[in-house]
Amino acid sequence: MPRPSWLEEHRVAGTSVIEVESDGTTRVIEVVAERGIFSYEADHVARSIDAGQSPLVPWADTLANMRTLDRWRQAVGLRYDFERTS
Repeated sequence: MPRPSWLEEHRVAGTSVIEVESDGTTRVIEVVAERGIFSYEADHVARSIDAGQSPLVPWADTLANMRTLDRWRQAVGLRYDFERTS
């Protein structure tokens, strides 16, 4: 199983392998980066700020991702300090 893309080795220049699953099909993409792959993401966000949205990731996808993360947090009982009632 490939290591998650957020691990340390993906924060520096080199080759990363990313699995993309869509509609029941999995593609393996090898990315050769001259710098850490997260810097490309940060650059994309910076270019998209004025538009208020990335042309690659519509708001509906972002909200669906956040809802999924919220369900995961709820399932494992994770709550952040700001969510706790006094």
